[in-house]
Amino acid sequence: MLISGMSVALAYGSKFQSGDRLLATLKLWRRAGVLYVAHIVTTMAVLAIFCAAAMFAKRPDMLTLINIEPLIRDPQHVLIGIVTLGHQLGYNNILPVYAVLLLMAPTFLLFISYRPFTALALSGTLWLVAGIYQIAPPNYPEPGFWFLNPLSWQFLFNIGLASMLHIRRGGVIPVNRWLVGASAAYVATALVWVHSPLWGHVSWLNLPVVLTGFDKTFLSAEAAAHPGGELSDRGVSFCLQPVPHQPRPSARHIGQAIAAGFHHRHGDCHGGAGDETDQPGRICL
Repeated sequence: MLISGMSVALAYGSKFQSGDRLLATLKLWRRAGVLYVAHIVTTMAVLAIFCAAAMFAKRPDMLTLINIEPLIRDPQHVLIGIVTLGHQLGYNNILPVYAVLLLMAPTFLLFISYRPFTALALSGTLWLVAGIYQIAPPNYPEPGFWFLNPLSWQFLFNIGLASMLHIRRGGVIPVNRWLVGASAAYVATALVWVHSPLWGHVSWLNLPVVLTGFDKTFLSAEAAAHPGGELSDRGVSFCLQPVPHQPRPSARHIGQAIAAGFHHRHGDCHGGAGDETDQPGRICL
């Protein structure tokens, strides 16, 4: 999600200027529509894969996995839920949050362009309030919330967006040796933590789960920074790439920008293809 925010800044940051904002907004919303269509198509493809496994392998239990059972039990309501994004299959639930964030992206770009620190403070407040009071898009017809809450994940998205907009305007995010050391210490601690009895506690110090627990729905601080998460990835990268600021972009920087732009333009295709191709492997396992 952090990289997605950076990619949006690269793809649309320069286009979101006075006089061109309407066109940039329409392009962002069109991309959100593409993600919605990709989500529906991949959902149908995954359903077909599991139905084929249930029929040809004579494994009806396959239809009880990854949230398919409600569809078999109550197809009328669940089909409505699929179309309205209220019912999402397991492991097929990331494109909806991306689509919602792209719908919100014009507002993010506008506020971050003028008041980045204020915008990030408001974004962080929204993340905290959504986590404490459990505010998220509801499932339908089953109880509960979306697995990935866009009101929470927007915080990481906006951090990436603000960082890349700052760099595009000639700003610098300097390398600090203390932060490099802290990142290395965090990565080492996290590696030990997840293999110790301390891992798995719902919450610590009687604080809200969003602050001291592990909850991917509401992006708890621990979930955001866990060893498989993006903040930890950034920590590893920060340790391995302490490159001083260069006045002119190097070939490596240009390549990274092109790669990030390609990721944004074709990420929905990559994600959709990944959703489909990993399902046969999941069935075999």
